[in-house]
Amino acid sequence: MAQRNDGLFFYLGVLILLVFPWLGLTYHLWGWVVDVSLLLSVFGVGYRLGWIAAAVLLASGYAVAAGVFGFSGVETLSFTPVAGVFGLWIRRWLPGNVAFFWSVAVAAALTVFPFLRGFPDMMNESLIRENVDFMMQMYQTTGLFATLQQQGMTEIMIRQRITDTLALYLQLTPALTAIAGMMTYGMAYYILRRFYGGWNRAVPFVLWRFPKKTLWGVNAAIILFLIGEQFSQPVLKLFGLNVMLVYAAVTLVLGMAVFTFFLKATQLPVLVKWGIIGFNIVLAPFSVMSIMLLGLLDLGLNFRRLPDQTSDKP
Repeated sequence: MAQRNDGLFFYLGVLILLVFPWLGLTYHLWGWVVDVSLLLSVFGVGYRLGWIAAAVLLASGYAVAAGVFGFSGVETLSFTPVAGVFGLWIRRWLPGNVAFFWSVAVAAALTVFPFLRGFPDMMNESLIRENVDFMMQMYQTTGLFATLQQQGMTEIMIRQRITDTLALYLQLTPALTAIAGMMTYGMAYYILRRFYGGWNRAVPFVLWRFPKKTLWGVNAAIILFLIGEQFSQPVLKLFGLNVMLVYAAVTLVLGMAVFTFFLKATQLPVLVKWGIIGFNIVLAPFSVMSIMLLGLLDLGLNFRRLPDQTSDKP
């Protein structure tokens, strides 16, 4: 940012860090747009003045919001932008891919932890029952209820299916929230590296990978899930299930990078390559699982023979 003499963008970033937390609460604007704007500002200010200055400015923005709305209002804020400060701090010691991995992990944690405070209320049986009643009414209004009955399903079966689906969705909501935080951080990170010359050029998608130690998280999630299943510990089972879902998203992205890498590397006609892509689209459920498995195996086997640690910094 500084190398391009973008003084206007630098001062705009300072203003965003100081004002956006208060602005987001005032006009109920908090969401991924505000998060990405704050992360971009953290990165920009941090590159020019250092991570301490970025942390102080971001904390000042949260303090302004706390002064206006009180600490109870600040509890509704998203703290995902704090991961940007962590990323600036950790990149001084770690290689690029390792620093990015831990920064994304922190972004996921900072996104999901505030959400977990209200998670027990979401799993309340009476609340689930109310949502199921609402879905049943919607099915009847749209005619879907009659269609399902024609297929041989009774009202009890339909209600049970809705209940099971809703319960599973609510159980996986922490993982979905964490994935949203990871995507927000990754979006801001990529935008800055792609468009601002002060940072190294973004790594091509086909060369994306995480360090080998990432695989330990998958193993831990599976073990926790199996222990929870075996010894009837729903908390351990739910935690393991959510971590596995997060890794499913990560391995899907990595698998797509590996698939694209070899698709580009092979000397096949263009029509054949498009045929392979079309075949995978037609068999989407099977293809998604296969690509996830490919990404998971690449964490340990490194099919592309890429160096585990890169010299570039995020």
